[in-house]
Amino acid sequence: MGVRINFAHLSKYEITQKEYYLVLAIHANPNFPQAGSPQIFQNLIDKGFIVCSNSMLNLTVKGRKLIKHTAYAVEDTEYTVSIEDLATKLRALFPEGKKGQTPYYWRGNSKEIEEKLTNFFKKNPTYTEEQVIAATQRYVNSYTSTGDLTFMQLLKYFIEKDGNSSLLTFLENYTEEEAIVKTGDWTSNLI
Repeated sequence: MGVRINFAHLSKYEITQKEYYLVLAIHANPNFPQAGSPQIFQNLIDKGFIVCSNSMLNLTVKGRKLIKHTAYAVEDTEYTVSIEDLATKLRALFPEGKKGQTPYYWRGNSKEIEEKLTNFFKKNPTYTEEQVIAATQRYVNSYTSTGDLTFMQLLKYFIEKDGNSSLLTFLENYTEEEAIVKTGDWTSNLI
């Protein structure tokens, strides 16, 4: 079992990485002995993340909320998906070039897509490569069939953005009836 930390959220709590690691250590070991730099402990007490009682440190409610919103447990699982190959296949499904009126590329770059997929599979190891490709194809088709890509996400954000995953939504909500619908134009599906 491992722990993943969303460092992007630390700025919301006005806490440094060094301070955060100490809060995480106190979370893992209640009644943490106060030793070392007293200034860092005092900073965390002043910010309301920890309390000190009889030279022992414990988290406050605010400290526990910090951990809940920034760290999550992940399984150290081996999965059979080749992240590099899957990233290449998913990038091929998205349009080439930049999203209209933006400097951002639909496909992103290989490294960022591989990182997003690695994080996705650490949280969701039960999905197969075929399921992910099919879900991504359905997502892309839902926009390309209408010809309007205005609200389509970039690939990296489709996989995950701010803790939310449209890819996971497409995987969890897939039904056989959805597979029958060939286009996003509901009028072509009328009987």
